[in-house]
Amino acid sequence: MPVTGYYLVQGDKTTCGGRITTGAEDHTLFDKPVAREQDSVTCGKYVGLYRIAGGIDNDTIHGRRMAGTLDSYSTCPCKARFIPSMMQDTYEKSSGSGIATNAAEEKAEATVSPAVTAGPEPCVSAEADKPDEQLSGWLAYYGTDMQPLKNLAFRSFVDSDVPKVIIAGDGHRKPPFIYSQHMPGVLSAFSKGKLRLYVEYTQSGWSLRNKTPGALPPYLTQKKSFFKKDIVTPWENEVMGESSTAIYEKLIEKIGGLTPLTAAEAKKLKLQGQQFADGLNAITPDLAVTVRKHINNLVAAAGPLPEQDVMALVSIISGQWRDLFVNEDLAERLAEEITKAPDLTRLISIGDAHLDDNNNPFHILLAEKLSKRMKSPPVILVNKRSEF
Repeated sequence: MPVTGYYLVQGDKTTCGGRITTGAEDHTLFDKPVAREQDSVTCGKYVGLYRIAGGIDNDTIHGRRMAGTLDSYSTCPCKARFIPSMMQDTYEKSSGSGIATNAAEEKAEATVSPAVTAGPEPCVSAEADKPDEQLSGWLAYYGTDMQPLKNLAFRSFVDSDVPKVIIAGDGHRKPPFIYSQHMPGVLSAFSKGKLRLYVEYTQSGWSLRNKTPGALPPYLTQKKSFFKKDIVTPWENEVMGESSTAIYEKLIEKIGGLTPLTAAEAKKLKLQGQQFADGLNAITPDLAVTVRKHINNLVAAAGPLPEQDVMALVSIISGQWRDLFVNEDLAERLAEEITKAPDLTRLISIGDAHLDDNNNPFHILLAEKLSKRMKSPPVILVNKRSEF
């Protein structure tokens, strides 16, 4: 008597609480990528990415068998089965041909194509990891799902050539990207011209910094052709960065005695305030209105500067605009770039304050935007540490 099976798609869950994280983007069922053998899957009990073993004979996509509930299981330590979400499309097998036996599982693993099994096996339990300060603190985002990564699971990602996004809170470290010299996948991407770096500088600031020794780790400067390649992007907004810094420094200078502005200082502050507010208006119009109000109050003050306006602007520049504008703006720009060129590995250096989970964190915004744009967004690795 035939047994009914169901096709699997990206997002389907495992019986241990994991989830299928990749699929064939050009083959979909109700707009969801169809899962195949060797597509990746998470585990509900162990950290790391695992693979789908086994597939439906005679149903292939790009040489890989489609995954189905009767034929496929996860390579995680649980050897979990899959829970289908698409009940409309089914297939049938004779009652004795499922994957319930160990022999069938062994056959499924034995018949996987060598072309898709190349690379390190990421299966590893949390208990197998040993403490290592160099590799601690990493998180992996599969779309908007997050898992902490310990040493061996982390190595399985960074050793591979799969395009990835790596974010670290080392934006104020000189040089940034120190951690990347221990990542074979990053070194490989660099050698193939598939690496892009994003630094927390304005364009003019990076032009100056790049002329000094130690701007980047040595491995990134070994090839003579490196600086001819457009792989370093300073991500800070030039105009807003300069105007906000100038306003902040003037306010800190005045904050002790709240001494009145000279005519020249008032003129300059008004121009800088206008530039800063104009930039804010594109994403945070309410904050732009607030900045203009405080700037106008300071410029109009006949005597000592109003303390409430000074302190409000200091608070906005030191925190609010970073959380509400910078993180949103940078996440939007990078999501657009990654969507257009998903085959690149990207290293993003950013101050650790931008990664604060309580203040509109950049990495969460980026994960959300990529999930909306892409059916199979790249894995995002995040470490909030500023020192490595």
